Amino acid sequence: MQVDQFVEQFRRALAVADPRATVTARVRLLLPLIEQRLANGSSYAAVVEDLNAAGIPISHSFFSKALWRLRQPKKPHTSTTEVPILTQPSHSVAAPPITSTTPVQAPVLRTEAVQGRPNAIESPADLRRYREMNIDLDALREEGRAMRAKPKSS
Repeated sequence: MQVDQFVEQFRRALAVADPRATVTARVRLLLPLIEQRLANGSSYAAVVEDLNAAGIPISHSFFSKALWRLRQPKKPHTSTTEVPILTQPSHSVAAPPITSTTPVQAPVLRTEAVQGRPNAIESPADLRRYREMNIDLDALREEGRAMRAKPKSS
């Protein structure tokens, strides 16, 4: 029967998976088979039924959400740009420049409106500093107006 064939395909693919893996990780492993089934006209309900028969306890709503998330393009976690690091050789032969990928951070804005602001919250003392900040609301309003007045660059 065709249904048993699909369940067996899922079981064979899951045989190499870590048994402690999450349901989403197992669905990620089976994603090519699932996409093929869906492209051939199978419904989500049929795929979920076969996944349950193969040993993956999953509901229809969880399956649709997991499938949607797995289909999304990967977003980079941190923005890194390639920054050339030039080195001067001690001899006359020119060496090619050495490049390194390092994260580039935007400059920290220091405004007159907010004074005493810590860079990051790393301890309860940083939270106390936030409570004790001096905020000039008039200056903050003027800075906001100035920022909105600037033309946006793309």
